[in-house]
Amino acid sequence: MAQLLQTSPTVWKDTYNGAVQEDRRLFDDPVPKLVVRALARTNLKPLATALEQMPIRARGGDTRTSERVTAARQALRQIEEKLWSGLLAQARWHSPLS
Repeated sequence: MAQLLQTSPTVWKDTYNGAVQEDRRLFDDPVPKLVVRALARTNLKPLATALEQMPIRARGGDTRTSERVTAARQALRQIEEKLWSGLLAQARWHSPLS
């Protein structure tokens, strides 16, 4: 798993499959190419900054800890919204009704 975290998601399938027995191999990419492209176009710095501000230990009282957790949640929600809107705009939809 440590090796996966140090490589691009585009090679995760091959990296994983090279490390496991044949009956545990992946057939599909764990991270679809569309998601990889959307992540590459998304500014993750606000989330990284909010996570850096997260306390490892609760210091400064419950109020301060709660503020930092709330800020990290908000940053994650904003990025999630951008990612989803980008993914949905590029996704090809095939309706079984058509």
